[in-house]
Amino acid sequence: MRIISIVENDPINSMTGFTLTLYFAGCDHYCKGCFSQNTWDFEKGQEYTLEEIKALILSSRWKNVTFLGGDPFYYQNRDEVLELIKLAPKLHLYFDTASKIKMQFFYFLFPKICYNIERIK
Repeated sequence: MRIISIVENDPINSMTGFTLTLYFAGCDHYCKGCFSQNTWDFEKGQEYTLEEIKALILSSRWKNVTFLGGDPFYYQNRDEVLELIKLAPKLHLYFDTASKIKMQFFYFLFPKICYNIERIK
């Protein structure tokens, strides 16, 4: 997976305090007014393995992780991000996909996570 930047103590992109924020490379939505157009190109950023990001997340002092981009579910990152979601019982996870991904996708794969998402809306 490719990541543009990692912010260790981000006070802005969390609903529950500081967070570890991962800005993923790659997006094909091209939303008008996007705040992070620099993340659209998948060739930018640095390549990380799934194990490297898991270790980073689990060793972070923050138990909040925000997945931004680009689109964290861009097809070239999707499989790894779905694996990272499995860490959810230990963490609070937040996603910004520019509202293009259907919530039904999450309900199908991760009903417990979606229940928690709905509770905080």
